[in-house]
Amino acid sequence: MLTDRQVRKLRKLVSTGYTLGMAAVKADMGETAAHKYISSGELPSELGSPHTWRTREDPFAAIWEKVRQHLEVNPGLEGKSLFEYLQRQDPGRFSDGQVRTFQRRGKVWRALEGSPKEVFFAQVYSPGELSESDFTWMNGVLSATVREPSAPVGVGSTIGEIFAWRMVDGNAQRSQERIPG
Repeated sequence: MLTDRQVRKLRKLVSTGYTLGMAAVKADMGETAAHKYISSGELPSELGSPHTWRTREDPFAAIWEKVRQHLEVNPGLEGKSLFEYLQRQDPGRFSDGQVRTFQRRGKVWRALEGSPKEVFFAQVYSPGELSESDFTWMNGVLSATVREPSAPVGVGSTIGEIFAWRMVDGNAQRSQERIPG
């Protein structure tokens, strides 16, 4: 299968003066393919049509309603175990080589009709932006660690670094000095 990149390289080489045969060799393709893409003026991705037809009859079409009921009752069933159940119910109807086809069919059913996925909101933590804290009343506990031992200590914080809080006129104010710890 040729790529768009090869055809672009072919066109560039032909436009710079290379013969079609020489440009085809340098673009790593046959001369017939090179002639086809030069004369059509299209890239390989533009020429192909999507494959929308089935090459074989669906082997599970007749029993899919039964399978669907099993999946609705127990959506956690794996395709292989359900396929083995079907093989035991009707021996010889399905070969082992059809298990992957059955799994793909089950995957499509889960995506379109199965139970919805759990909603998940990822939480991103950026250090220094937000924090959790735990405050507690610590009257007298930190008084020895404050530079001014006479100042009453009211609240202690456990946010990474611990600071002393002093009560001033009934309001807690953080001391400017960090308490090592």
